[in-house]
Amino acid sequence: MPSLSGYVKIVHLAGAALSLTSVLSATALASPIVLPGAPGQPSQTLSPEDAVKITDTSFSPADVSFMQMMIPHHAQALEMADLVEARTNQPALLNIAGRIKASQSDEIDFMEGWLTDRGESPMAHAHHMMSMHHKMEMGMATDDQMAALAASESVDFDRQFLTLMIRHHEGAVDMVKDLLDKPGSAYDPVLYEFVGDIKNDQAVEIDQMNGLLVGLSDDPRANLKAGLMDAGIAIKNMTLVASVIQTTLSKCRKGQNISPKNTKKESTSKVITKKVITKKVITRKARKPPPRKRRKSLPSRAVPASDRHY
Repeated sequence: MPSLSGYVKIVHLAGAALSLTSVLSATALASPIVLPGAPGQPSQTLSPEDAVKITDTSFSPADVSFMQMMIPHHAQALEMADLVEARTNQPALLNIAGRIKASQSDEIDFMEGWLTDRGESPMAHAHHMMSMHHKMEMGMATDDQMAALAASESVDFDRQFLTLMIRHHEGAVDMVKDLLDKPGSAYDPVLYEFVGDIKNDQAVEIDQMNGLLVGLSDDPRANLKAGLMDAGIAIKNMTLVASVIQTTLSKCRKGQNISPKNTKKESTSKVITKKVITKKVITRKARKPPPRKRRKSLPSRAVPASDRHY
C-alpha cells in the first residue's frame, strides 16, 4: 500500500490535472468562431449564439419547394385511395389503400408543420394551381384519368387504380432523387430521414402493386415464373426462334428468295415430289417380274410335190 507521502503526491497530481483542464476549457471558450467570407470578402467573427442559429436553420430553397410540391402530390394519392373501398373486393388492394391513407396523411401533417416552423407557406403550390404538365412530370393523374377511375368498378377499377398509383409512387421516388442530387439540399437531418422514408416505403408498395397488376393481366405470359416447367418452356421456345432465324439467315446468304409466297410454293412442291417418289418406290416393290417368253418353233419349209417321195 502507498505511504502517506504517496497519497499526498496523488492528490497534487489530480489537482494539477483539474487545473490544466479548466485552463484549456477557458481557452477554448475564449477562442473566436470565424466564418470565412466569399472570395475577396473579409471573414466574420461569430458569437456562439450566432453559430448555433446558422447550424439550426440549415435548409435550402430546394427543400422548401420539395415540401410544397409533395403536399398536393400526397393529397391526390389520398383522393385515389378513398375510392377503393366502394369499388373493389380485393383484400390486398384494400390493404394497400389503407396503408396509403394512414401514412400519407401523417406525412402531410409533418410537411405542413415543417414549413410553418420555418416561416414558409404550405399552400404555395396548391393542387388546383399546378399545371397539367407539371402534374404529369410528378407522376400525378390528370383530371380525365381521375374521372375515369371514379366511374369504373370491379376488375376495371383495380387495373386503373394500380396503373395510376404505381406511376404516382414512381413520381414521388423521382422527386426524392432530384432533391438529393441538388447541392446543399436535405442537410437538415430530420428532412433527410423523412425523404429516405418516402423513397423506401413507396418503393416497397410499388413492388406489391406490380405483383397485383400482373395477376389481373389477360396476357398468359404475365404469370410466368422461374421454375422447371415455365422456364423450361420459355427456353425451348427461345431456341426454336433462334433456329428459325438461323435458317432464314442461311437462306439469305445463299441468295434464295424467302418471301412467304415462294416459301409456300417451295414447301408444296417438296411435298408433291415426296409423294411421287414414294408412289414409285411402292409400285416397284409390288410389281412382279414379267413371265418368261417361250421360244416359238420355226415353220417347216414347204416341199414341192415333184420332190415328194411316197
